[in-house]
Amino acid sequence: MVSEGPRSSDVQVEVDDRARLIGALLAATRYPELAQARKKHGVHAHARATRKRLAPLNTHPAVQAADALLAQGMSAESLFALAFTLNPATLRPAVPLAGLPPALANGLPDFARQADLAAWWQEEAEPWERAVSESKRALAGAQIGPFLSGFFGPTAARLIVVPNIGYPEDAEVALAAEGALIAIIPPRLAWGDSPPWPFDEDPAYVLRAALVGYSRLRLTDALLANADLIAEVMAEPLPVSDTFRALYPAWTDQFAQVFSGALAAIYLDEQVSPQEASAYLLMEKRLHGLDILPAAVNVLRGFRGQKGAGSPLALERFLPRFPVLLRQAAG
Repeated sequence: MVSEGPRSSDVQVEVDDRARLIGALLAATRYPELAQARKKHGVHAHARATRKRLAPLNTHPAVQAADALLAQGMSAESLFALAFTLNPATLRPAVPLAGLPPALANGLPDFARQADLAAWWQEEAEPWERAVSESKRALAGAQIGPFLSGFFGPTAARLIVVPNIGYPEDAEVALAAEGALIAIIPPRLAWGDSPPWPFDEDPAYVLRAALVGYSRLRLTDALLANADLIAEVMAEPLPVSDTFRALYPAWTDQFAQVFSGALAAIYLDEQVSPQEASAYLLMEKRLHGLDILPAAVNVLRGFRGQKGAGSPLALERFLPRFPVLLRQAAG
């Protein structure tokens, strides 16, 4: 575990070897090729070096099992969720993991040993420590917990950001584990062969990624707790563009992306600058067709202004009304 210094925000910045293990595993799979096929981009030097180092292990049973699962549609996020069920010392599952190939569930310690990852991370300590320092500067003064509590209610969960200079290099990962909400965030992508941005050169990117990740986790819990109420409104399509609907075909995924994206926009507007919020809204419209976000922002601000907002009961009443209010706000 790598961490640094006293923190001036409520977000803890760490590097966890279990996350690095999955990043290394992905480096040995076809994931990097698939990511480049989706969109060509620059990759962090550490990720490139890790992939080169682990190329001889592409036939390892754990790698082949992971590749097969990725080909079947398993997300990188699910692999990271698996990692955080492992014992940090042994990298073995703390409890039996049903449904996973034994080669993956039980083969990660051997993969780490054959790759000599402990020595590799020690050799590459400087870029990881730099990523921690950059992320801490990007998050300096951030108070994300109180902001989210104004919508979801209080939580005892700690907030953690894990800067990720390995894989996946093209996607953030969010998971809940060990009493914490964890956002695993790569550097901002660069176009073509340019190197990725340092984390602290675009603090709004780090804040946005953390906000979206934590919001999705909190919202998932709320949706599960109110599944019957949500089921009653799922028959009516959300007012999203065809472009966005193609990216997120599932109704619940659309709901989560709109909700969490609007929260990120509100936070940027209030805690960073209106210009950063406007830039984020424009980016989401251009890249993902998410032109409904300004309407969602207005709806969520209206909810926060209501009496009792930030309580589980208020959220329970609001969630099934959110699609209706969103359609009204969108006109």
